[in-house]
Amino acid sequence: MIGLSTSLLCSLPGDEIVARAADMGFSQIELNFTLRPEQVRDIEGASIRHGIHITSLHNFVPEPSEGERAFMLSDIDESLRTKAIDLTRDTIRRAADLGARAVILHMGQPRDADFDPIQDRFRKAIHSEIVTEDMESLRNDLKKARKKLPGAYLDSMLLSLDKLAPFADDRNIRLGVENRYFYGQFPNFEELGIIMQEFSGSGLGYWHDCGHAAHLAYCGLGTETENLDAIKGRLIGVHLHDIKLWYDHQAPSPEGNIDFAYLTPYIDQDTLLVMELSGNCDPNLVGPAIEYLAAAGVR
Repeated sequence: MIGLSTSLLCSLPGDEIVARAADMGFSQIELNFTLRPEQVRDIEGASIRHGIHITSLHNFVPEPSEGERAFMLSDIDESLRTKAIDLTRDTIRRAADLGARAVILHMGQPRDADFDPIQDRFRKAIHSEIVTEDMESLRNDLKKARKKLPGAYLDSMLLSLDKLAPFADDRNIRLGVENRYFYGQFPNFEELGIIMQEFSGSGLGYWHDCGHAAHLAYCGLGTETENLDAIKGRLIGVHLHDIKLWYDHQAPSPEGNIDFAYLTPYIDQDTLLVMELSGNCDPNLVGPAIEYLAAAGVR
C-alpha cells in the first residue's frame, strides 16, 4: 500500500494535511522533515480522528528552527554531530510513540569550501547541457574531488549510527539510510556498503529514493539499481516520485523519466512505499500517479 508524505501539503496546518490526505484516499502518511512543531502536534491528533496511520518519519521531525542541514550525522565537529544525534533520538522516540515503523535518515553532506564549487560547476553544466567532451572532464573533476573528501566524514557517520542503531532497535524502529540527490552528499555507493556491513546485525537498512537515484543516473554518476542490488534483503522503504530532466519530486506519470517497473523485483508486502511529492505539485495529479504506479506493478 502506498502512503503519502506530508511534503505535498507542507504549507497547510497539520489537521488540514491529514484531512486532505484522507480525502485523497490515503490511509497511511509519512511525516516529512519540513514540518514545524505545531504542524506535528496537530497531525498527531488529526491522524487518530481520521484513522490515518503514520508509518514513517523523515528525520528530523519536527525541523529544527536552525534548519534541517544545521546539524548532520556526518559532521566532523563533535558539538554539531552530538546535536544531530540528540535530535534524531527525539524523532525515534516520536516514531515509537506514534506506532510508526521507520525513521529515514539524511546522513549529511560535506562542509567543504573547496568541494562545493566543483559540484556547482558540474550542476550548472548539466543544466546547460554543454558538449559531451567538456561534461566528461567536469564529471571526472567531481569524482576526484569526492574521493579526496576526508575519511573523517565516514567515521562520523559510523559513530553516529553506533549510538542510534541500538537506540532504535530497543524501540522497534527501523532506521533507513537514504540515497541522496547530489553526488557529494552522504553516503555514496561505497560508504553505503560499509554502513550496511558494519550494522548487519541491527534493524538498520536502506531507504531508496527513486528520484535521487534517477538524477545521479541522468548525470552519469550511477545507476538506478546499483544500491538495490548491493543491499538485497536490507530494503526498508521507497520514496516514489518522478523526475523530469533534473527536477525531482514530480508526480509519477508517463511524461516522467522513470520506469517504476524496475522496482518490482526488490519490493515486497513489507516494503514501505511513500509518494514524496513537492509542495508545488498539483494534488489532482496524485490519483493518476497512483494508477500509473499500479500499472507498473508498484502498489
